[in-house]
Amino acid sequence: MEELLTPATLPAYVASLGLFPEGAPLTASEISGGNLNYSFRVSHPAAGPGTRKEVFVKQTPGHVKVLGPSAALSNRRLLVERQAYAEWAAITGASACLPTILHFDEERMVLVMEFLDSKILLHDQLFAVPSDFDAPSPPDSSCPLCEIATAAGSFLGAVHGATHSSNVSEERAAELTAAFANAELRGVQLEYVFSKCYREAEGAASLRDDSAFMAEVEALKSLYMGEVAEGGLALCHGDCHPGSLMVDYAASSIKLIDPEFAIYGPPGLDIGCCLSGFALAALFHHTEGRKAAVARLVEAIGALWRAYTSAMATQWIGRYVLTATAADAMGFLGCEVARTALGFAGVRGLPIKDESMKKEAEAVAVSMARACILGRREGINVLVDFLQAL
Repeated sequence: MEELLTPATLPAYVASLGLFPEGAPLTASEISGGNLNYSFRVSHPAAGPGTRKEVFVKQTPGHVKVLGPSAALSNRRLLVERQAYAEWAAITGASACLPTILHFDEERMVLVMEFLDSKILLHDQLFAVPSDFDAPSPPDSSCPLCEIATAAGSFLGAVHGATHSSNVSEERAAELTAAFANAELRGVQLEYVFSKCYREAEGAASLRDDSAFMAEVEALKSLYMGEVAEGGLALCHGDCHPGSLMVDYAASSIKLIDPEFAIYGPPGLDIGCCLSGFALAALFHHTEGRKAAVARLVEAIGALWRAYTSAMATQWIGRYVLTATAADAMGFLGCEVARTALGFAGVRGLPIKDESMKKEAEAVAVSMARACILGRREGINVLVDFLQAL
């Protein structure tokens, strides 16, 4: 039987790693919110200046955490996460956007890294009320959200470009394909992102009956599985929603976390997944009457895409690839928006308290998903046009 760490056993375990001064009085608490894994914060309350105060500990059990032991899932998925971090850290300039890994325990499947105490989840910031971007900014002032979006786009463009199948040898592409096949978790995403919501959700009836829409979803499944690759392949995070980005607005910096779903797949996957959070946040703020926030989110969407294409272009990724990537991104964005609106994205959703307003917003989100998937070959304009017409 696997040995799972708990807040009671963690202090002794972490103390044995030598990350804190000998005899430091450590405390541990579980961090809630994850569906698959156990996450903890281990702290040294008495830490003085220059002494480490806390670390983040992640353990992958041999099952889905929220479903229990009956929902078996290999705990070896943490190896994919560790390897993704290693691949990205080797890319010029990318390490600044990654957390520092302090220890990896392959026997127990435990990863210990720096605790990002100065950062918050981008998802939480996008849906915050009141938000930091809820009011119009003075003329010529910077847009903090746009700066964060630019940082995210620049990072994704750098790592996608450096690993893109048009930029590496056939041998290297084959190596990345094998290393990041990630068949088990790819199967999870194939079911929960691209299939289950359309099959089971009551609100998906109109989508199921739309043959053109479902044909595009099937095409996106093939893209995700790497069976078709008009825009080429790159090392992707695989689940790059704003809940996987930690941000520091004061420093305009990001840290990308939780790459256990990493695959060698279509780069539009990461862009679409990331932008889906901006799109849903814009719909949320629109529903509650915050026009300035919607405008800022649309501006940030443009900033992310411009930074991404610029970073890709510096690595000689051509216009054809970027056009195909934009189409893929809008398709994958539509899939994320649809499953969220249909109630199949776990804790992520539209945090609207009024039930009638929430149902109306979810219906609009489904319409947005349909528009982006059916019109994905128009690129990012299909999303911007939809949001500006709200």
